[in-house]
Amino acid sequence: MTNIYVRNDARRSHLSLSFILQHEARQNYDAVFFRQVRKRNPCRTSLSGYPADVIGTYDRGQFALTAIWEATWGGEDAGKWLHATIASPRVEEAIELRAVLHTIRPLGTD
Repeated sequence: MTNIYVRNDARRSHLSLSFILQHEARQNYDAVFFRQVRKRNPCRTSLSGYPADVIGTYDRGQFALTAIWEATWGGEDAGKWLHATIASPRVEEAIELRAVLHTIRPLGTD
């Protein structure tokens, strides 16, 4: 498993990326989808040019996003799914972290 975890100095906001198997990705997505939160907005969209399932939530002063998408670019990631989570108490930081998901590019997949 490959994991990347980024958080700001105040430890208020974070971005997490993990390569996992499809059934794990779906379980993680479903756990967020069925969690009781004040506001939830699921959608199917494109992240970095790849189709993704995304859920944006707001609950208890925390903006969050969970996204999963298949690693269709191949290479060593073939057969895996990328699972991303973002959380922040500030909507501006959540938006900036979400923008990072639109800039991810696989390397060495010629």
